[in-house]
Amino acid sequence: RRGTRSSDGDGDASTDTITPPPDDHEATPEDLMSAAERENRAGVESELLDRLRALDPTAFERLVLNVLTGMGYGGKSGAVEHTGKIGDGGIDGLIRQDPLGLDRIYMQAKRYSAENSVGRPAIQAFVGALHGQQADRGVFLTTSTYSREAVEYTRFLRERIVLIDGRELARLMVD
Repeated sequence: RRGTRSSDGDGDASTDTITPPPDDHEATPEDLMSAAERENRAGVESELLDRLRALDPTAFERLVLNVLTGMGYGGKSGAVEHTGKIGDGGIDGLIRQDPLGLDRIYMQAKRYSAENSVGRPAIQAFVGALHGQQADRGVFLTTSTYSREAVEYTRFLRERIVLIDGRELARLMVD
């Protein structure tokens, strides 16, 4: 950390102050615009995440399917199907990437509060649901975060599971 330390001369550290380093250059208009854009984007993403957490579960599941479609999944001739309901077997949505449905991606969405992270048991249940569909890939989205154990578990699976947490979901939606 660059900067200078000054004191009152008696060596008492409690009265020391740190002066910030001088600016290496003046901020350009582009720098100011970039900083404002980052700040604005962070605010929009935060507000969006709050609104996602307030949605009812079915609306949230449908919304994330729309986000995935907006990202190009489902293709020109594929299809997206919302399957979430009571007793859905752990699958909230299905994306058929091709007209024959040979290339399928399964989706699970959990609308959790910020303090309630998704743990390994929820991921294991999703993997079990994929096995029940004879599937090998899926996307698990949440408005919260994933526990370290959940993330580690997905690293060694034969199935390809993509985990999207709340911050990433909000970023994808803004994009």
